[in-house]
Amino acid sequence: MFYSDPRINQSSQSFPPNIYTLAPQKVSYTYLPVDKDPFVALSVNLFEKHIYDGSMMMLETAIKNQASNFSVKARSTDGLTITIQPFICVLYSGMTLKMYRQDVPITISAANLVPSGSFAANTRYYVYANLNGTTTSVIISTGVPHIYLLYKDNAGAQDTTNKFLFSFLTDAASKIISFYKNGHDVYFLGNPTGSHVLVDGNQQMYTAVNLGTLVPSHSSIILVKCNIYNGENMGACAMHLQIHGLPTDGRLAASQIDGTLTPISPYDTTFHIPNDSTLKYRVDFAGTMATPTKANMYIIGYME
Repeated sequence: MFYSDPRINQSSQSFPPNIYTLAPQKVSYTYLPVDKDPFVALSVNLFEKHIYDGSMMMLETAIKNQASNFSVKARSTDGLTITIQPFICVLYSGMTLKMYRQDVPITISAANLVPSGSFAANTRYYVYANLNGTTTSVIISTGVPHIYLLYKDNAGAQDTTNKFLFSFLTDAASKIISFYKNGHDVYFLGNPTGSHVLVDGNQQMYTAVNLGTLVPSHSSIILVKCNIYNGENMGACAMHLQIHGLPTDGRLAASQIDGTLTPISPYDTTFHIPNDSTLKYRVDFAGTMATPTKANMYIIGYME
């Protein structure tokens, strides 16, 4: 037996019952209190929890999965199009509630821009599932999502006719920067311009790193790759990191190197930092060899 809501329109298709359709009713009954029930009676003490448990089950199965964008998967590799894997979400317009099911992969491009046009250079775009009347589609817009990252922003309120799916960035040639999105995680494919945020650094005092513009302001975490080449022939050299003025565990060390041997560098590691971080680095030695110490950092992804 399934919960029925006349506001919900799933078109004329017939869907087998599962967690992505409507929430099943709780197959049991609840004791409701009546006059003269003693205060120790089951009806008095448990009925509210029983109803709450049933409501939470319906929330988990019918609303939570469709309200988030955690399950969205997308990829772009040609600079022109984005392929989105099947997804499901909920859209609202007034008293109309629409369960949008995209059951096959779709490909979007500049043809999905609203308003129509072509991609501009160095611009961030946002992809939404859109409800227009009773028609659903996927659109691309420069309009930012609401701070909850569920729907499009409308003067501080949620525009529930536009479900936020993900964002992407174009480069100086107006091409989509290649990426792969899996749930909240977004990874850049290749080495896009702007991803190399620290080039051959050898500062021995903590120095700020400009993280650039590849990562959207609404992201929560930045994924950084760093490496160090030891140009010091007298001993080990390490890169030390500082976030918000505090030392981190992100210490990348090149092992003790015999000055008569070829350095076995560079050494690599990856780490996550909050998007609002002030990231600084330093190295132990600038290096005395023909090829000096070099520290490098790259933005390789982020979490929405």
